[in-house]
Order: sequence, then C-alpha cells, then structure tokens
Amino acid sequence: MIGAGVMGHPVATARLVTLEQENKMSIKNVATIALATAGLAGFGAVAHADAAAGKATFEEICAECHEAADFEGEDAKALTDSIKKISAGQMKHKKALKLTDQQAADVAAFMAGGGK
Repeated sequence: MIGAGVMGHPVATARLVTLEQENKMSIKNVATIALATAGLAGFGAVAHADAAAGKATFEEICAECHEAADFEGEDAKALTDSIKKISAGQMKHKKALKLTDQQAADVAAFMAGGGK
C-alpha cells in the first residue's frame, strides 16, 4: 500500500492509477459475465425443451387444426412466445389453450423440428 508521504511521487501515483484501472477492469469483467449468464438464463425454457413431450401435447391439443411440418425451421423461442401469449389470452386463437411455460417450450421445440 502506498503511504501518504509517497503520493506525490510520479511512479507511486502512476502505480496507484494502474491499480485503479485494473480494479475497474475486474469489475467490468464480472459485470459482463453476470449479464451474459443472466441473458442465457432467459433461454432456459427453450434450451431444456423436450420435443418428445411436446409431440404428445401437440398431438393431444394442436394436431386437430395444425401440422407440425408447417412450422419446421421456425425459431423455437418465437414459437414459445406465441404459444405463451395464446395461453395467456393475449393472442387470438381459434381454440383457448392452457399450457404451462414448459409445455409451451416443449410444443414449440417439436413444431420447430417439423414434427420429427
């Protein structure tokens, strides 16, 4: 640690500035990692979606009017968001749906895969 009597010395002052910069960089690095982790956590439902479970739900609820192949290649996250909006009554749909977030993600994964 630099004493008060040395603070006026150019080398000591430069080292103190360097330590402050390193500290700020460390804080920035930690903040960047935290934000990246939080961002990835937002995709958890889709990342852990179970297309096999989605198939069962799709066949039970959706297949009457929809073909999974029509959704092949679609973005699973966007499909999940749409299904959630339908389930919440925020998006118009022929038939009312009541699915959990996990079920919505599962169905979306199945649909995005084209039913395969």
